Amino acid sequence: MNWIAFATNWCSSGTLFDLDAKERELAKIQVVMERADFWQDQEKAKKTIDQMKALKAATDPFKELAAAIEDEKIMLELAEEEHNDAAAAEVRAAVAGLSKRVERLQARTLFSGRTTRKTLT
Repeated sequence: MNWIAFATNWCSSGTLFDLDAKERELAKIQVVMERADFWQDQEKAKKTIDQMKALKAATDPFKELAAAIEDEKIMLELAEEEHNDAAAAEVRAAVAGLSKRVERLQARTLFSGRTTRKTLT
């Protein structure tokens, strides 16, 4: 399986984890937090900060993984252009590690989705 292509597509998939929607929600929260009156309602501010932290905890692993995948794609392209078998082997080893990260993140996302649905009903 081409793990780089799979992981790249999976990280941007809206079916299991809509990263774009979560990023838009984070942007909205940041706008709210920049308001001068943000701290006037301490309880509401705390809930907003907790929501931001939860969204960051959910999105950061995807962004880190996407960056690592992009790095490996670039390294693989360079290795192939230069016909550097040693570098290509290193990339394959790194991709194997990335594939395990994708699998763990996919499992975590599936389980957290179930938890979220259970707590919402």
